[in-house]
Amino acid sequence: MEHRVAVIGAGLIGRAWSIVFARSGYEVRLYDSAKQVRDAVMLRLEATLADLEAMALIPVHEKTVILSRVSIVDALADAVVGVPYVQEAIQETLEAKQSIFGQIERLAESATILASSSSALLPSQIFSHMQHKGRCVVVHPVNPPFLVPFVEIVPDENTASTTVQVVKDLMARIKQQPIVLKREYPGFVLNRLQVALVNEAISIVQQGIASVADVDDAVKFGLGRRWAFMGPFETIDLNAPGGIRDFLERFESMYLLAKEFHAMAPFSPELLAQLEMARRNALPLSQLENRMEWRDQELMRVTKLFLDDPPPQEAPSRRRSSKA
Repeated sequence: MEHRVAVIGAGLIGRAWSIVFARSGYEVRLYDSAKQVRDAVMLRLEATLADLEAMALIPVHEKTVILSRVSIVDALADAVVGVPYVQEAIQETLEAKQSIFGQIERLAESATILASSSSALLPSQIFSHMQHKGRCVVVHPVNPPFLVPFVEIVPDENTASTTVQVVKDLMARIKQQPIVLKREYPGFVLNRLQVALVNEAISIVQQGIASVADVDDAVKFGLGRRWAFMGPFETIDLNAPGGIRDFLERFESMYLLAKEFHAMAPFSPELLAQLEMARRNALPLSQLENRMEWRDQELMRVTKLFLDDPPPQEAPSRRRSSKA
């Protein structure tokens, strides 16, 4: 694939994608329909890159080089004509995404791969009106992808296998860790895992079992410490002398508790007020933006740790046997 891409949408996700591509040597054409957004985007990119440079996540003086690879264009055609890959990152509404992809399809070359950053909409919905569905796919990042390098590649039944492979290879080249869903699935993988945990966290608070702060601590100081470098299957595989089978046989009764779990009812005003009060007592709304900046700084420190001391890969023999 040629080292040119288009990013459509210059909000939080679009800017992050631009950094990810440009940092890996790609020329980026960045477009947003709002002129005020286009006018402000380079300053925002420069500020983010300055933070990354300060944390040694990009080489000293690399900021200027990365910025030079990003071109802000004033028309959609200027972004998508002549590029082999388009990454859409506009607002998360079906109508807006269908509209922009309809415009892109009329402008882009027939071989150009069209990818959506959607976190919830299914590819069969987004691309339902497209003439050439084989080149269309969802590529969902975690925000921000320059600090959390994970993407979900979500094809539907019309997506060509060659499209999936090209996108997977591209994501690897720009230092993302891609997973490929075998079929489209509401919520994909990451959000379904997150929703399962968050729903149970809310249920625990709602039943008066533990406080909001204590549930946060259970993840922050407990589950999260291991999950930062291991997934759930590797975690339980290492939690019993005989591995995953031994663990599940030993603790089957604990996991049968899942039968008691139930789908969350719509959030009541009382529940929303309870959760809101707990969080605002811990963090006033006026301090929310500062806490977001702290979160991003912490993510940078974690990212730096993994870059300096990456976790070892599992032995190839184990990886082969896990697919048997």
